[in-house]
Parts: sequence; structure tokens; C-alpha cells
Amino acid sequence: MEDTARPKKVPHVRPREQGDDLALFNVMTAQYFVVNEVGREIWNLCTGELTVKEIAQEIHTRIEGAPSFEEVLTDAKELIEDLKNNNLVTV
Repeated sequence: MEDTARPKKVPHVRPREQGDDLALFNVMTAQYFVVNEVGREIWNLCTGELTVKEIAQEIHTRIEGAPSFEEVLTDAKELIEDLKNNNLVTV
């Protein structure tokens, strides 16, 4: 995934709180995809306005004691790729 991609939530996903996690229900496939707190923050930032790199920068500044920016960027790319593969975001 390119750092300059701008992920955007698709309209057929219904988020649902599950404790600290967030379940993303795809109404088209009737499947759930669950993300943790950090994944929830990434999901919320997938507005189509921010690039993957900008999302990672935002997450890196929000998380106290976060790993290096490069690790956050790698993890953000992997999650966004998973979201894309599960038809939860477009890039």
C-alpha cells in the first residue's frame, strides 16, 4: 500500500462498539471484522482526506509510549490493507 493512498470508509459498513474493540459489520457480505482500540482510531481517520502516512503520524502522536513511527506506519498499512481486502474501505 502506498503512503499516499487516501483510505475511505465504504457506506455499507456498520460499526458497533464491543468493549474496547470495534466490530465492523459489512452488510453486503454479512461478515464482521473486529479491530482493537488503535484499529478503531485508524478506522475513524479513514475519511478519504488523510493519506496513510498522515493517519500513521496522527496515531503515532496520540498513543503514549508508541513504538517508532516506522512501526506504526507498517502496522497502519497492514490494517488498512486488511480493511480494503474485506471491502470495508476503498483506497
